[in-house]
Amino acid sequence: MADRLTKMIAFVKTAELGSFSAAGAALAVSSQMIGRHVGELEQSLGVPLLTRTTRIQTLTEAGRLYLEGCKRALEAVDAADAIVAETAQEPRGTLRITAPVEIGAAVLTPQLPEFLRIYPDVTIELVLDDRVIDLVAENFDVCIRIGKLPDSGLIARPLTPFRLVTCASPDYLERYGVPQVLDDLVGHTCVDYAFHNYPAPSNWAFTELDGEERQVHPNTRLTVNNGHALVEAALAGGGIIRASELAVARYLETGRLVPILRDFASRDRPMHIVYPGQRIRLPKLRAFVEWAIKSIPSSG
Repeated sequence: MADRLTKMIAFVKTAELGSFSAAGAALAVSSQMIGRHVGELEQSLGVPLLTRTTRIQTLTEAGRLYLEGCKRALEAVDAADAIVAETAQEPRGTLRITAPVEIGAAVLTPQLPEFLRIYPDVTIELVLDDRVIDLVAENFDVCIRIGKLPDSGLIARPLTPFRLVTCASPDYLERYGVPQVLDDLVGHTCVDYAFHNYPAPSNWAFTELDGEERQVHPNTRLTVNNGHALVEAALAGGGIIRASELAVARYLETGRLVPILRDFASRDRPMHIVYPGQRIRLPKLRAFVEWAIKSIPSSG
């Protein structure tokens, strides 16, 4: 195709300037090379495009028709090059993002209008899903992921970790009592979170008053793989949960959930922005990654 375009350029320039020598001078090649390109083009088409004299070349009827087509084709190539060059400088196009349901709703969605104001040529498709999505297979540009990342070929940039809150409904605590120390969790019912692609962790990690880390095995009778479902289970009195402070903030404020074991800090979970390495060349993705690192707030 590159050779074909080179021959078309040589033909168009010859038709515009009237001779191989003038076309060669304009394109910084020899007149013999221009003549060769045009001759090979005529041979492949099976018709003469130019009527040659010793000093000038004029178009045949087929040449005039072909010249119009060549100009349209070369203009289209130039336009495509211009679009790519412009895209390489300014973020534009559709950015496909996925994030966990609760974090996407509580953290990401409130911030995105500001990003869209900064980059008016970018549109966003946001898919909230608690699955660990295969970005390449499902054609996503970037995602937000919570917790320990599995090994992969993806690039991960750390965001501000978010804080976990241990809490339960007033009804549950009235019926079963309020845990005062970590060992009290053994006698309570807990609701745990598990990702779609791998199970819930077997232990909950806390920090003791003396700063030592403590692992507690929760008495889990219900495990869910959706953050919204986790909170709903606690609201219904199903047991004690650990959830993102952002996800339960409004329920803590209204008293529908009550924080417990506040003297024992839950380990903050890491949060990352993750993307296929080869896509970072896209200006829209570079812009979003840098913006997200600066703009996504912490939960505490």
